[in-house]
Amino acid sequence: MPIENLYDCTLSGLIQIDQISKPKDKNYTAIDAQFPLDMSKDHIIYPVGTAFKITQLQPPFVADFIAGFVPLPEPKLTYYTLKKFMDPEQVPNGWIPPSPTITGIVKAENTDDPTAIRGTLQAYDRGAGKMRSAPVILTRDPDGKNKGSTVPTKGATIYFSGKISFQQETSRMFVISLDHYTWVSQAELTPAIPPPPASPTDPSTSKKRPRLGTKQTTAQHSAEAGPSGTSSH
Repeated sequence: MPIENLYDCTLSGLIQIDQISKPKDKNYTAIDAQFPLDMSKDHIIYPVGTAFKITQLQPPFVADFIAGFVPLPEPKLTYYTLKKFMDPEQVPNGWIPPSPTITGIVKAENTDDPTAIRGTLQAYDRGAGKMRSAPVILTRDPDGKNKGSTVPTKGATIYFSGKISFQQETSRMFVISLDHYTWVSQAELTPAIPPPPASPTDPSTSKKRPRLGTKQTTAQHSAEAGPSGTSSH
């Protein structure tokens, strides 16, 4: 299987849902939404998106979501999960939601500038019924959060997580600030993966703690009630 089949891009976090509608002759719901960019909170992205079985939700509201993200030619979201987080009256005055986290697997196309790597990502576009690819720029911070990380080679496959910092005015490409990344070169067919650590004999007992929302065990009730027995006269 070609490694390109694994390329993907996902957005997750909070997003404002503005409108929900049901397109004619479609089995999905259309969604208009908005979210701010990380380094330019006044720059708002208005993606169009699709989801299943959410017509009962009444916009506007703030949602917690996970969605496939296609940046170009227009931002599109294919929602995998979408749950209401806040109603309009619950949103604090002046509150700006944090920019969503972007995660994906991309191919490094140009690594001449070690601090700005151009790559190609792809994600599923439910509206079009196919995968779409788009160029992006990944920015490294070699003296800060990416200190010690090596520069990917051209053609490398990169797994990354970060934030969308801003969008270039001319190319409309999104610039992603890398929080974390790993990569494998084109020449390496199979990356070296260390063997997993040995499992304990009974992993459920070593750090066992009570779970919220569950009833206490008989032993706990007995301990609280005190010792039981027959009194003597």
